[in-house]
Amino acid sequence: MRTAAVAALIVAAVGATCFSLQAAGLRSVPEANSAAARAATWMLRYRLVTSTFQVGNRTVHGLCFHGWIEGLHERPARGTILILDNGASIRLIEQKTLLAQGRYGLLPRTELNLAGCTHVLGDQIAGLAEFGSGLRLQKTLLHGQRALAIRFKRMTLLVSPKTDRPLGVSLAKGASTIRLAPLTARIARALENSA
Repeated sequence: MRTAAVAALIVAAVGATCFSLQAAGLRSVPEANSAAARAATWMLRYRLVTSTFQVGNRTVHGLCFHGWIEGLHERPARGTILILDNGASIRLIEQKTLLAQGRYGLLPRTELNLAGCTHVLGDQIAGLAEFGSGLRLQKTLLHGQRALAIRFKRMTLLVSPKTDRPLGVSLAKGASTIRLAPLTARIARALENSA
């Protein structure tokens, strides 16, 4: 019994020492980085997003899906496809090959980010939340509703003030409103037929 008490005391002392060292050595995470991490988590939970974005004077509507799509040589591949309302599409296959068809206003990667494509923008935000410095968090309005703006060096992500759910993206070339959506069987079939 005495041995168990000594062992418990040693474990408690080591635990308290480790906790103290950790608290002294690790700095707290800035609120903007925490909000960005929560927003990235929201995005990476979803495979479908609808968006409305402004490029110059033009309003563009997009539907972006992440999953199995038609890849190179008509073979199935993991990737992201953005379908715009003018019939143009952009595919990012396995995070490295871009295929673009039709007319689009910006560079393909920029359009994927502006459209809020979940696994393109979500991965980028997750990396910036973890390793980025100088992120800022500000209160703002989006269509008359309260929102938070997470400001990165080249992008601003607008999120819900209560949940950090992404609501919009702003880049130098344009701004968007995004809506994360559940992927239903009907939408999945429609995407397969259009892809």
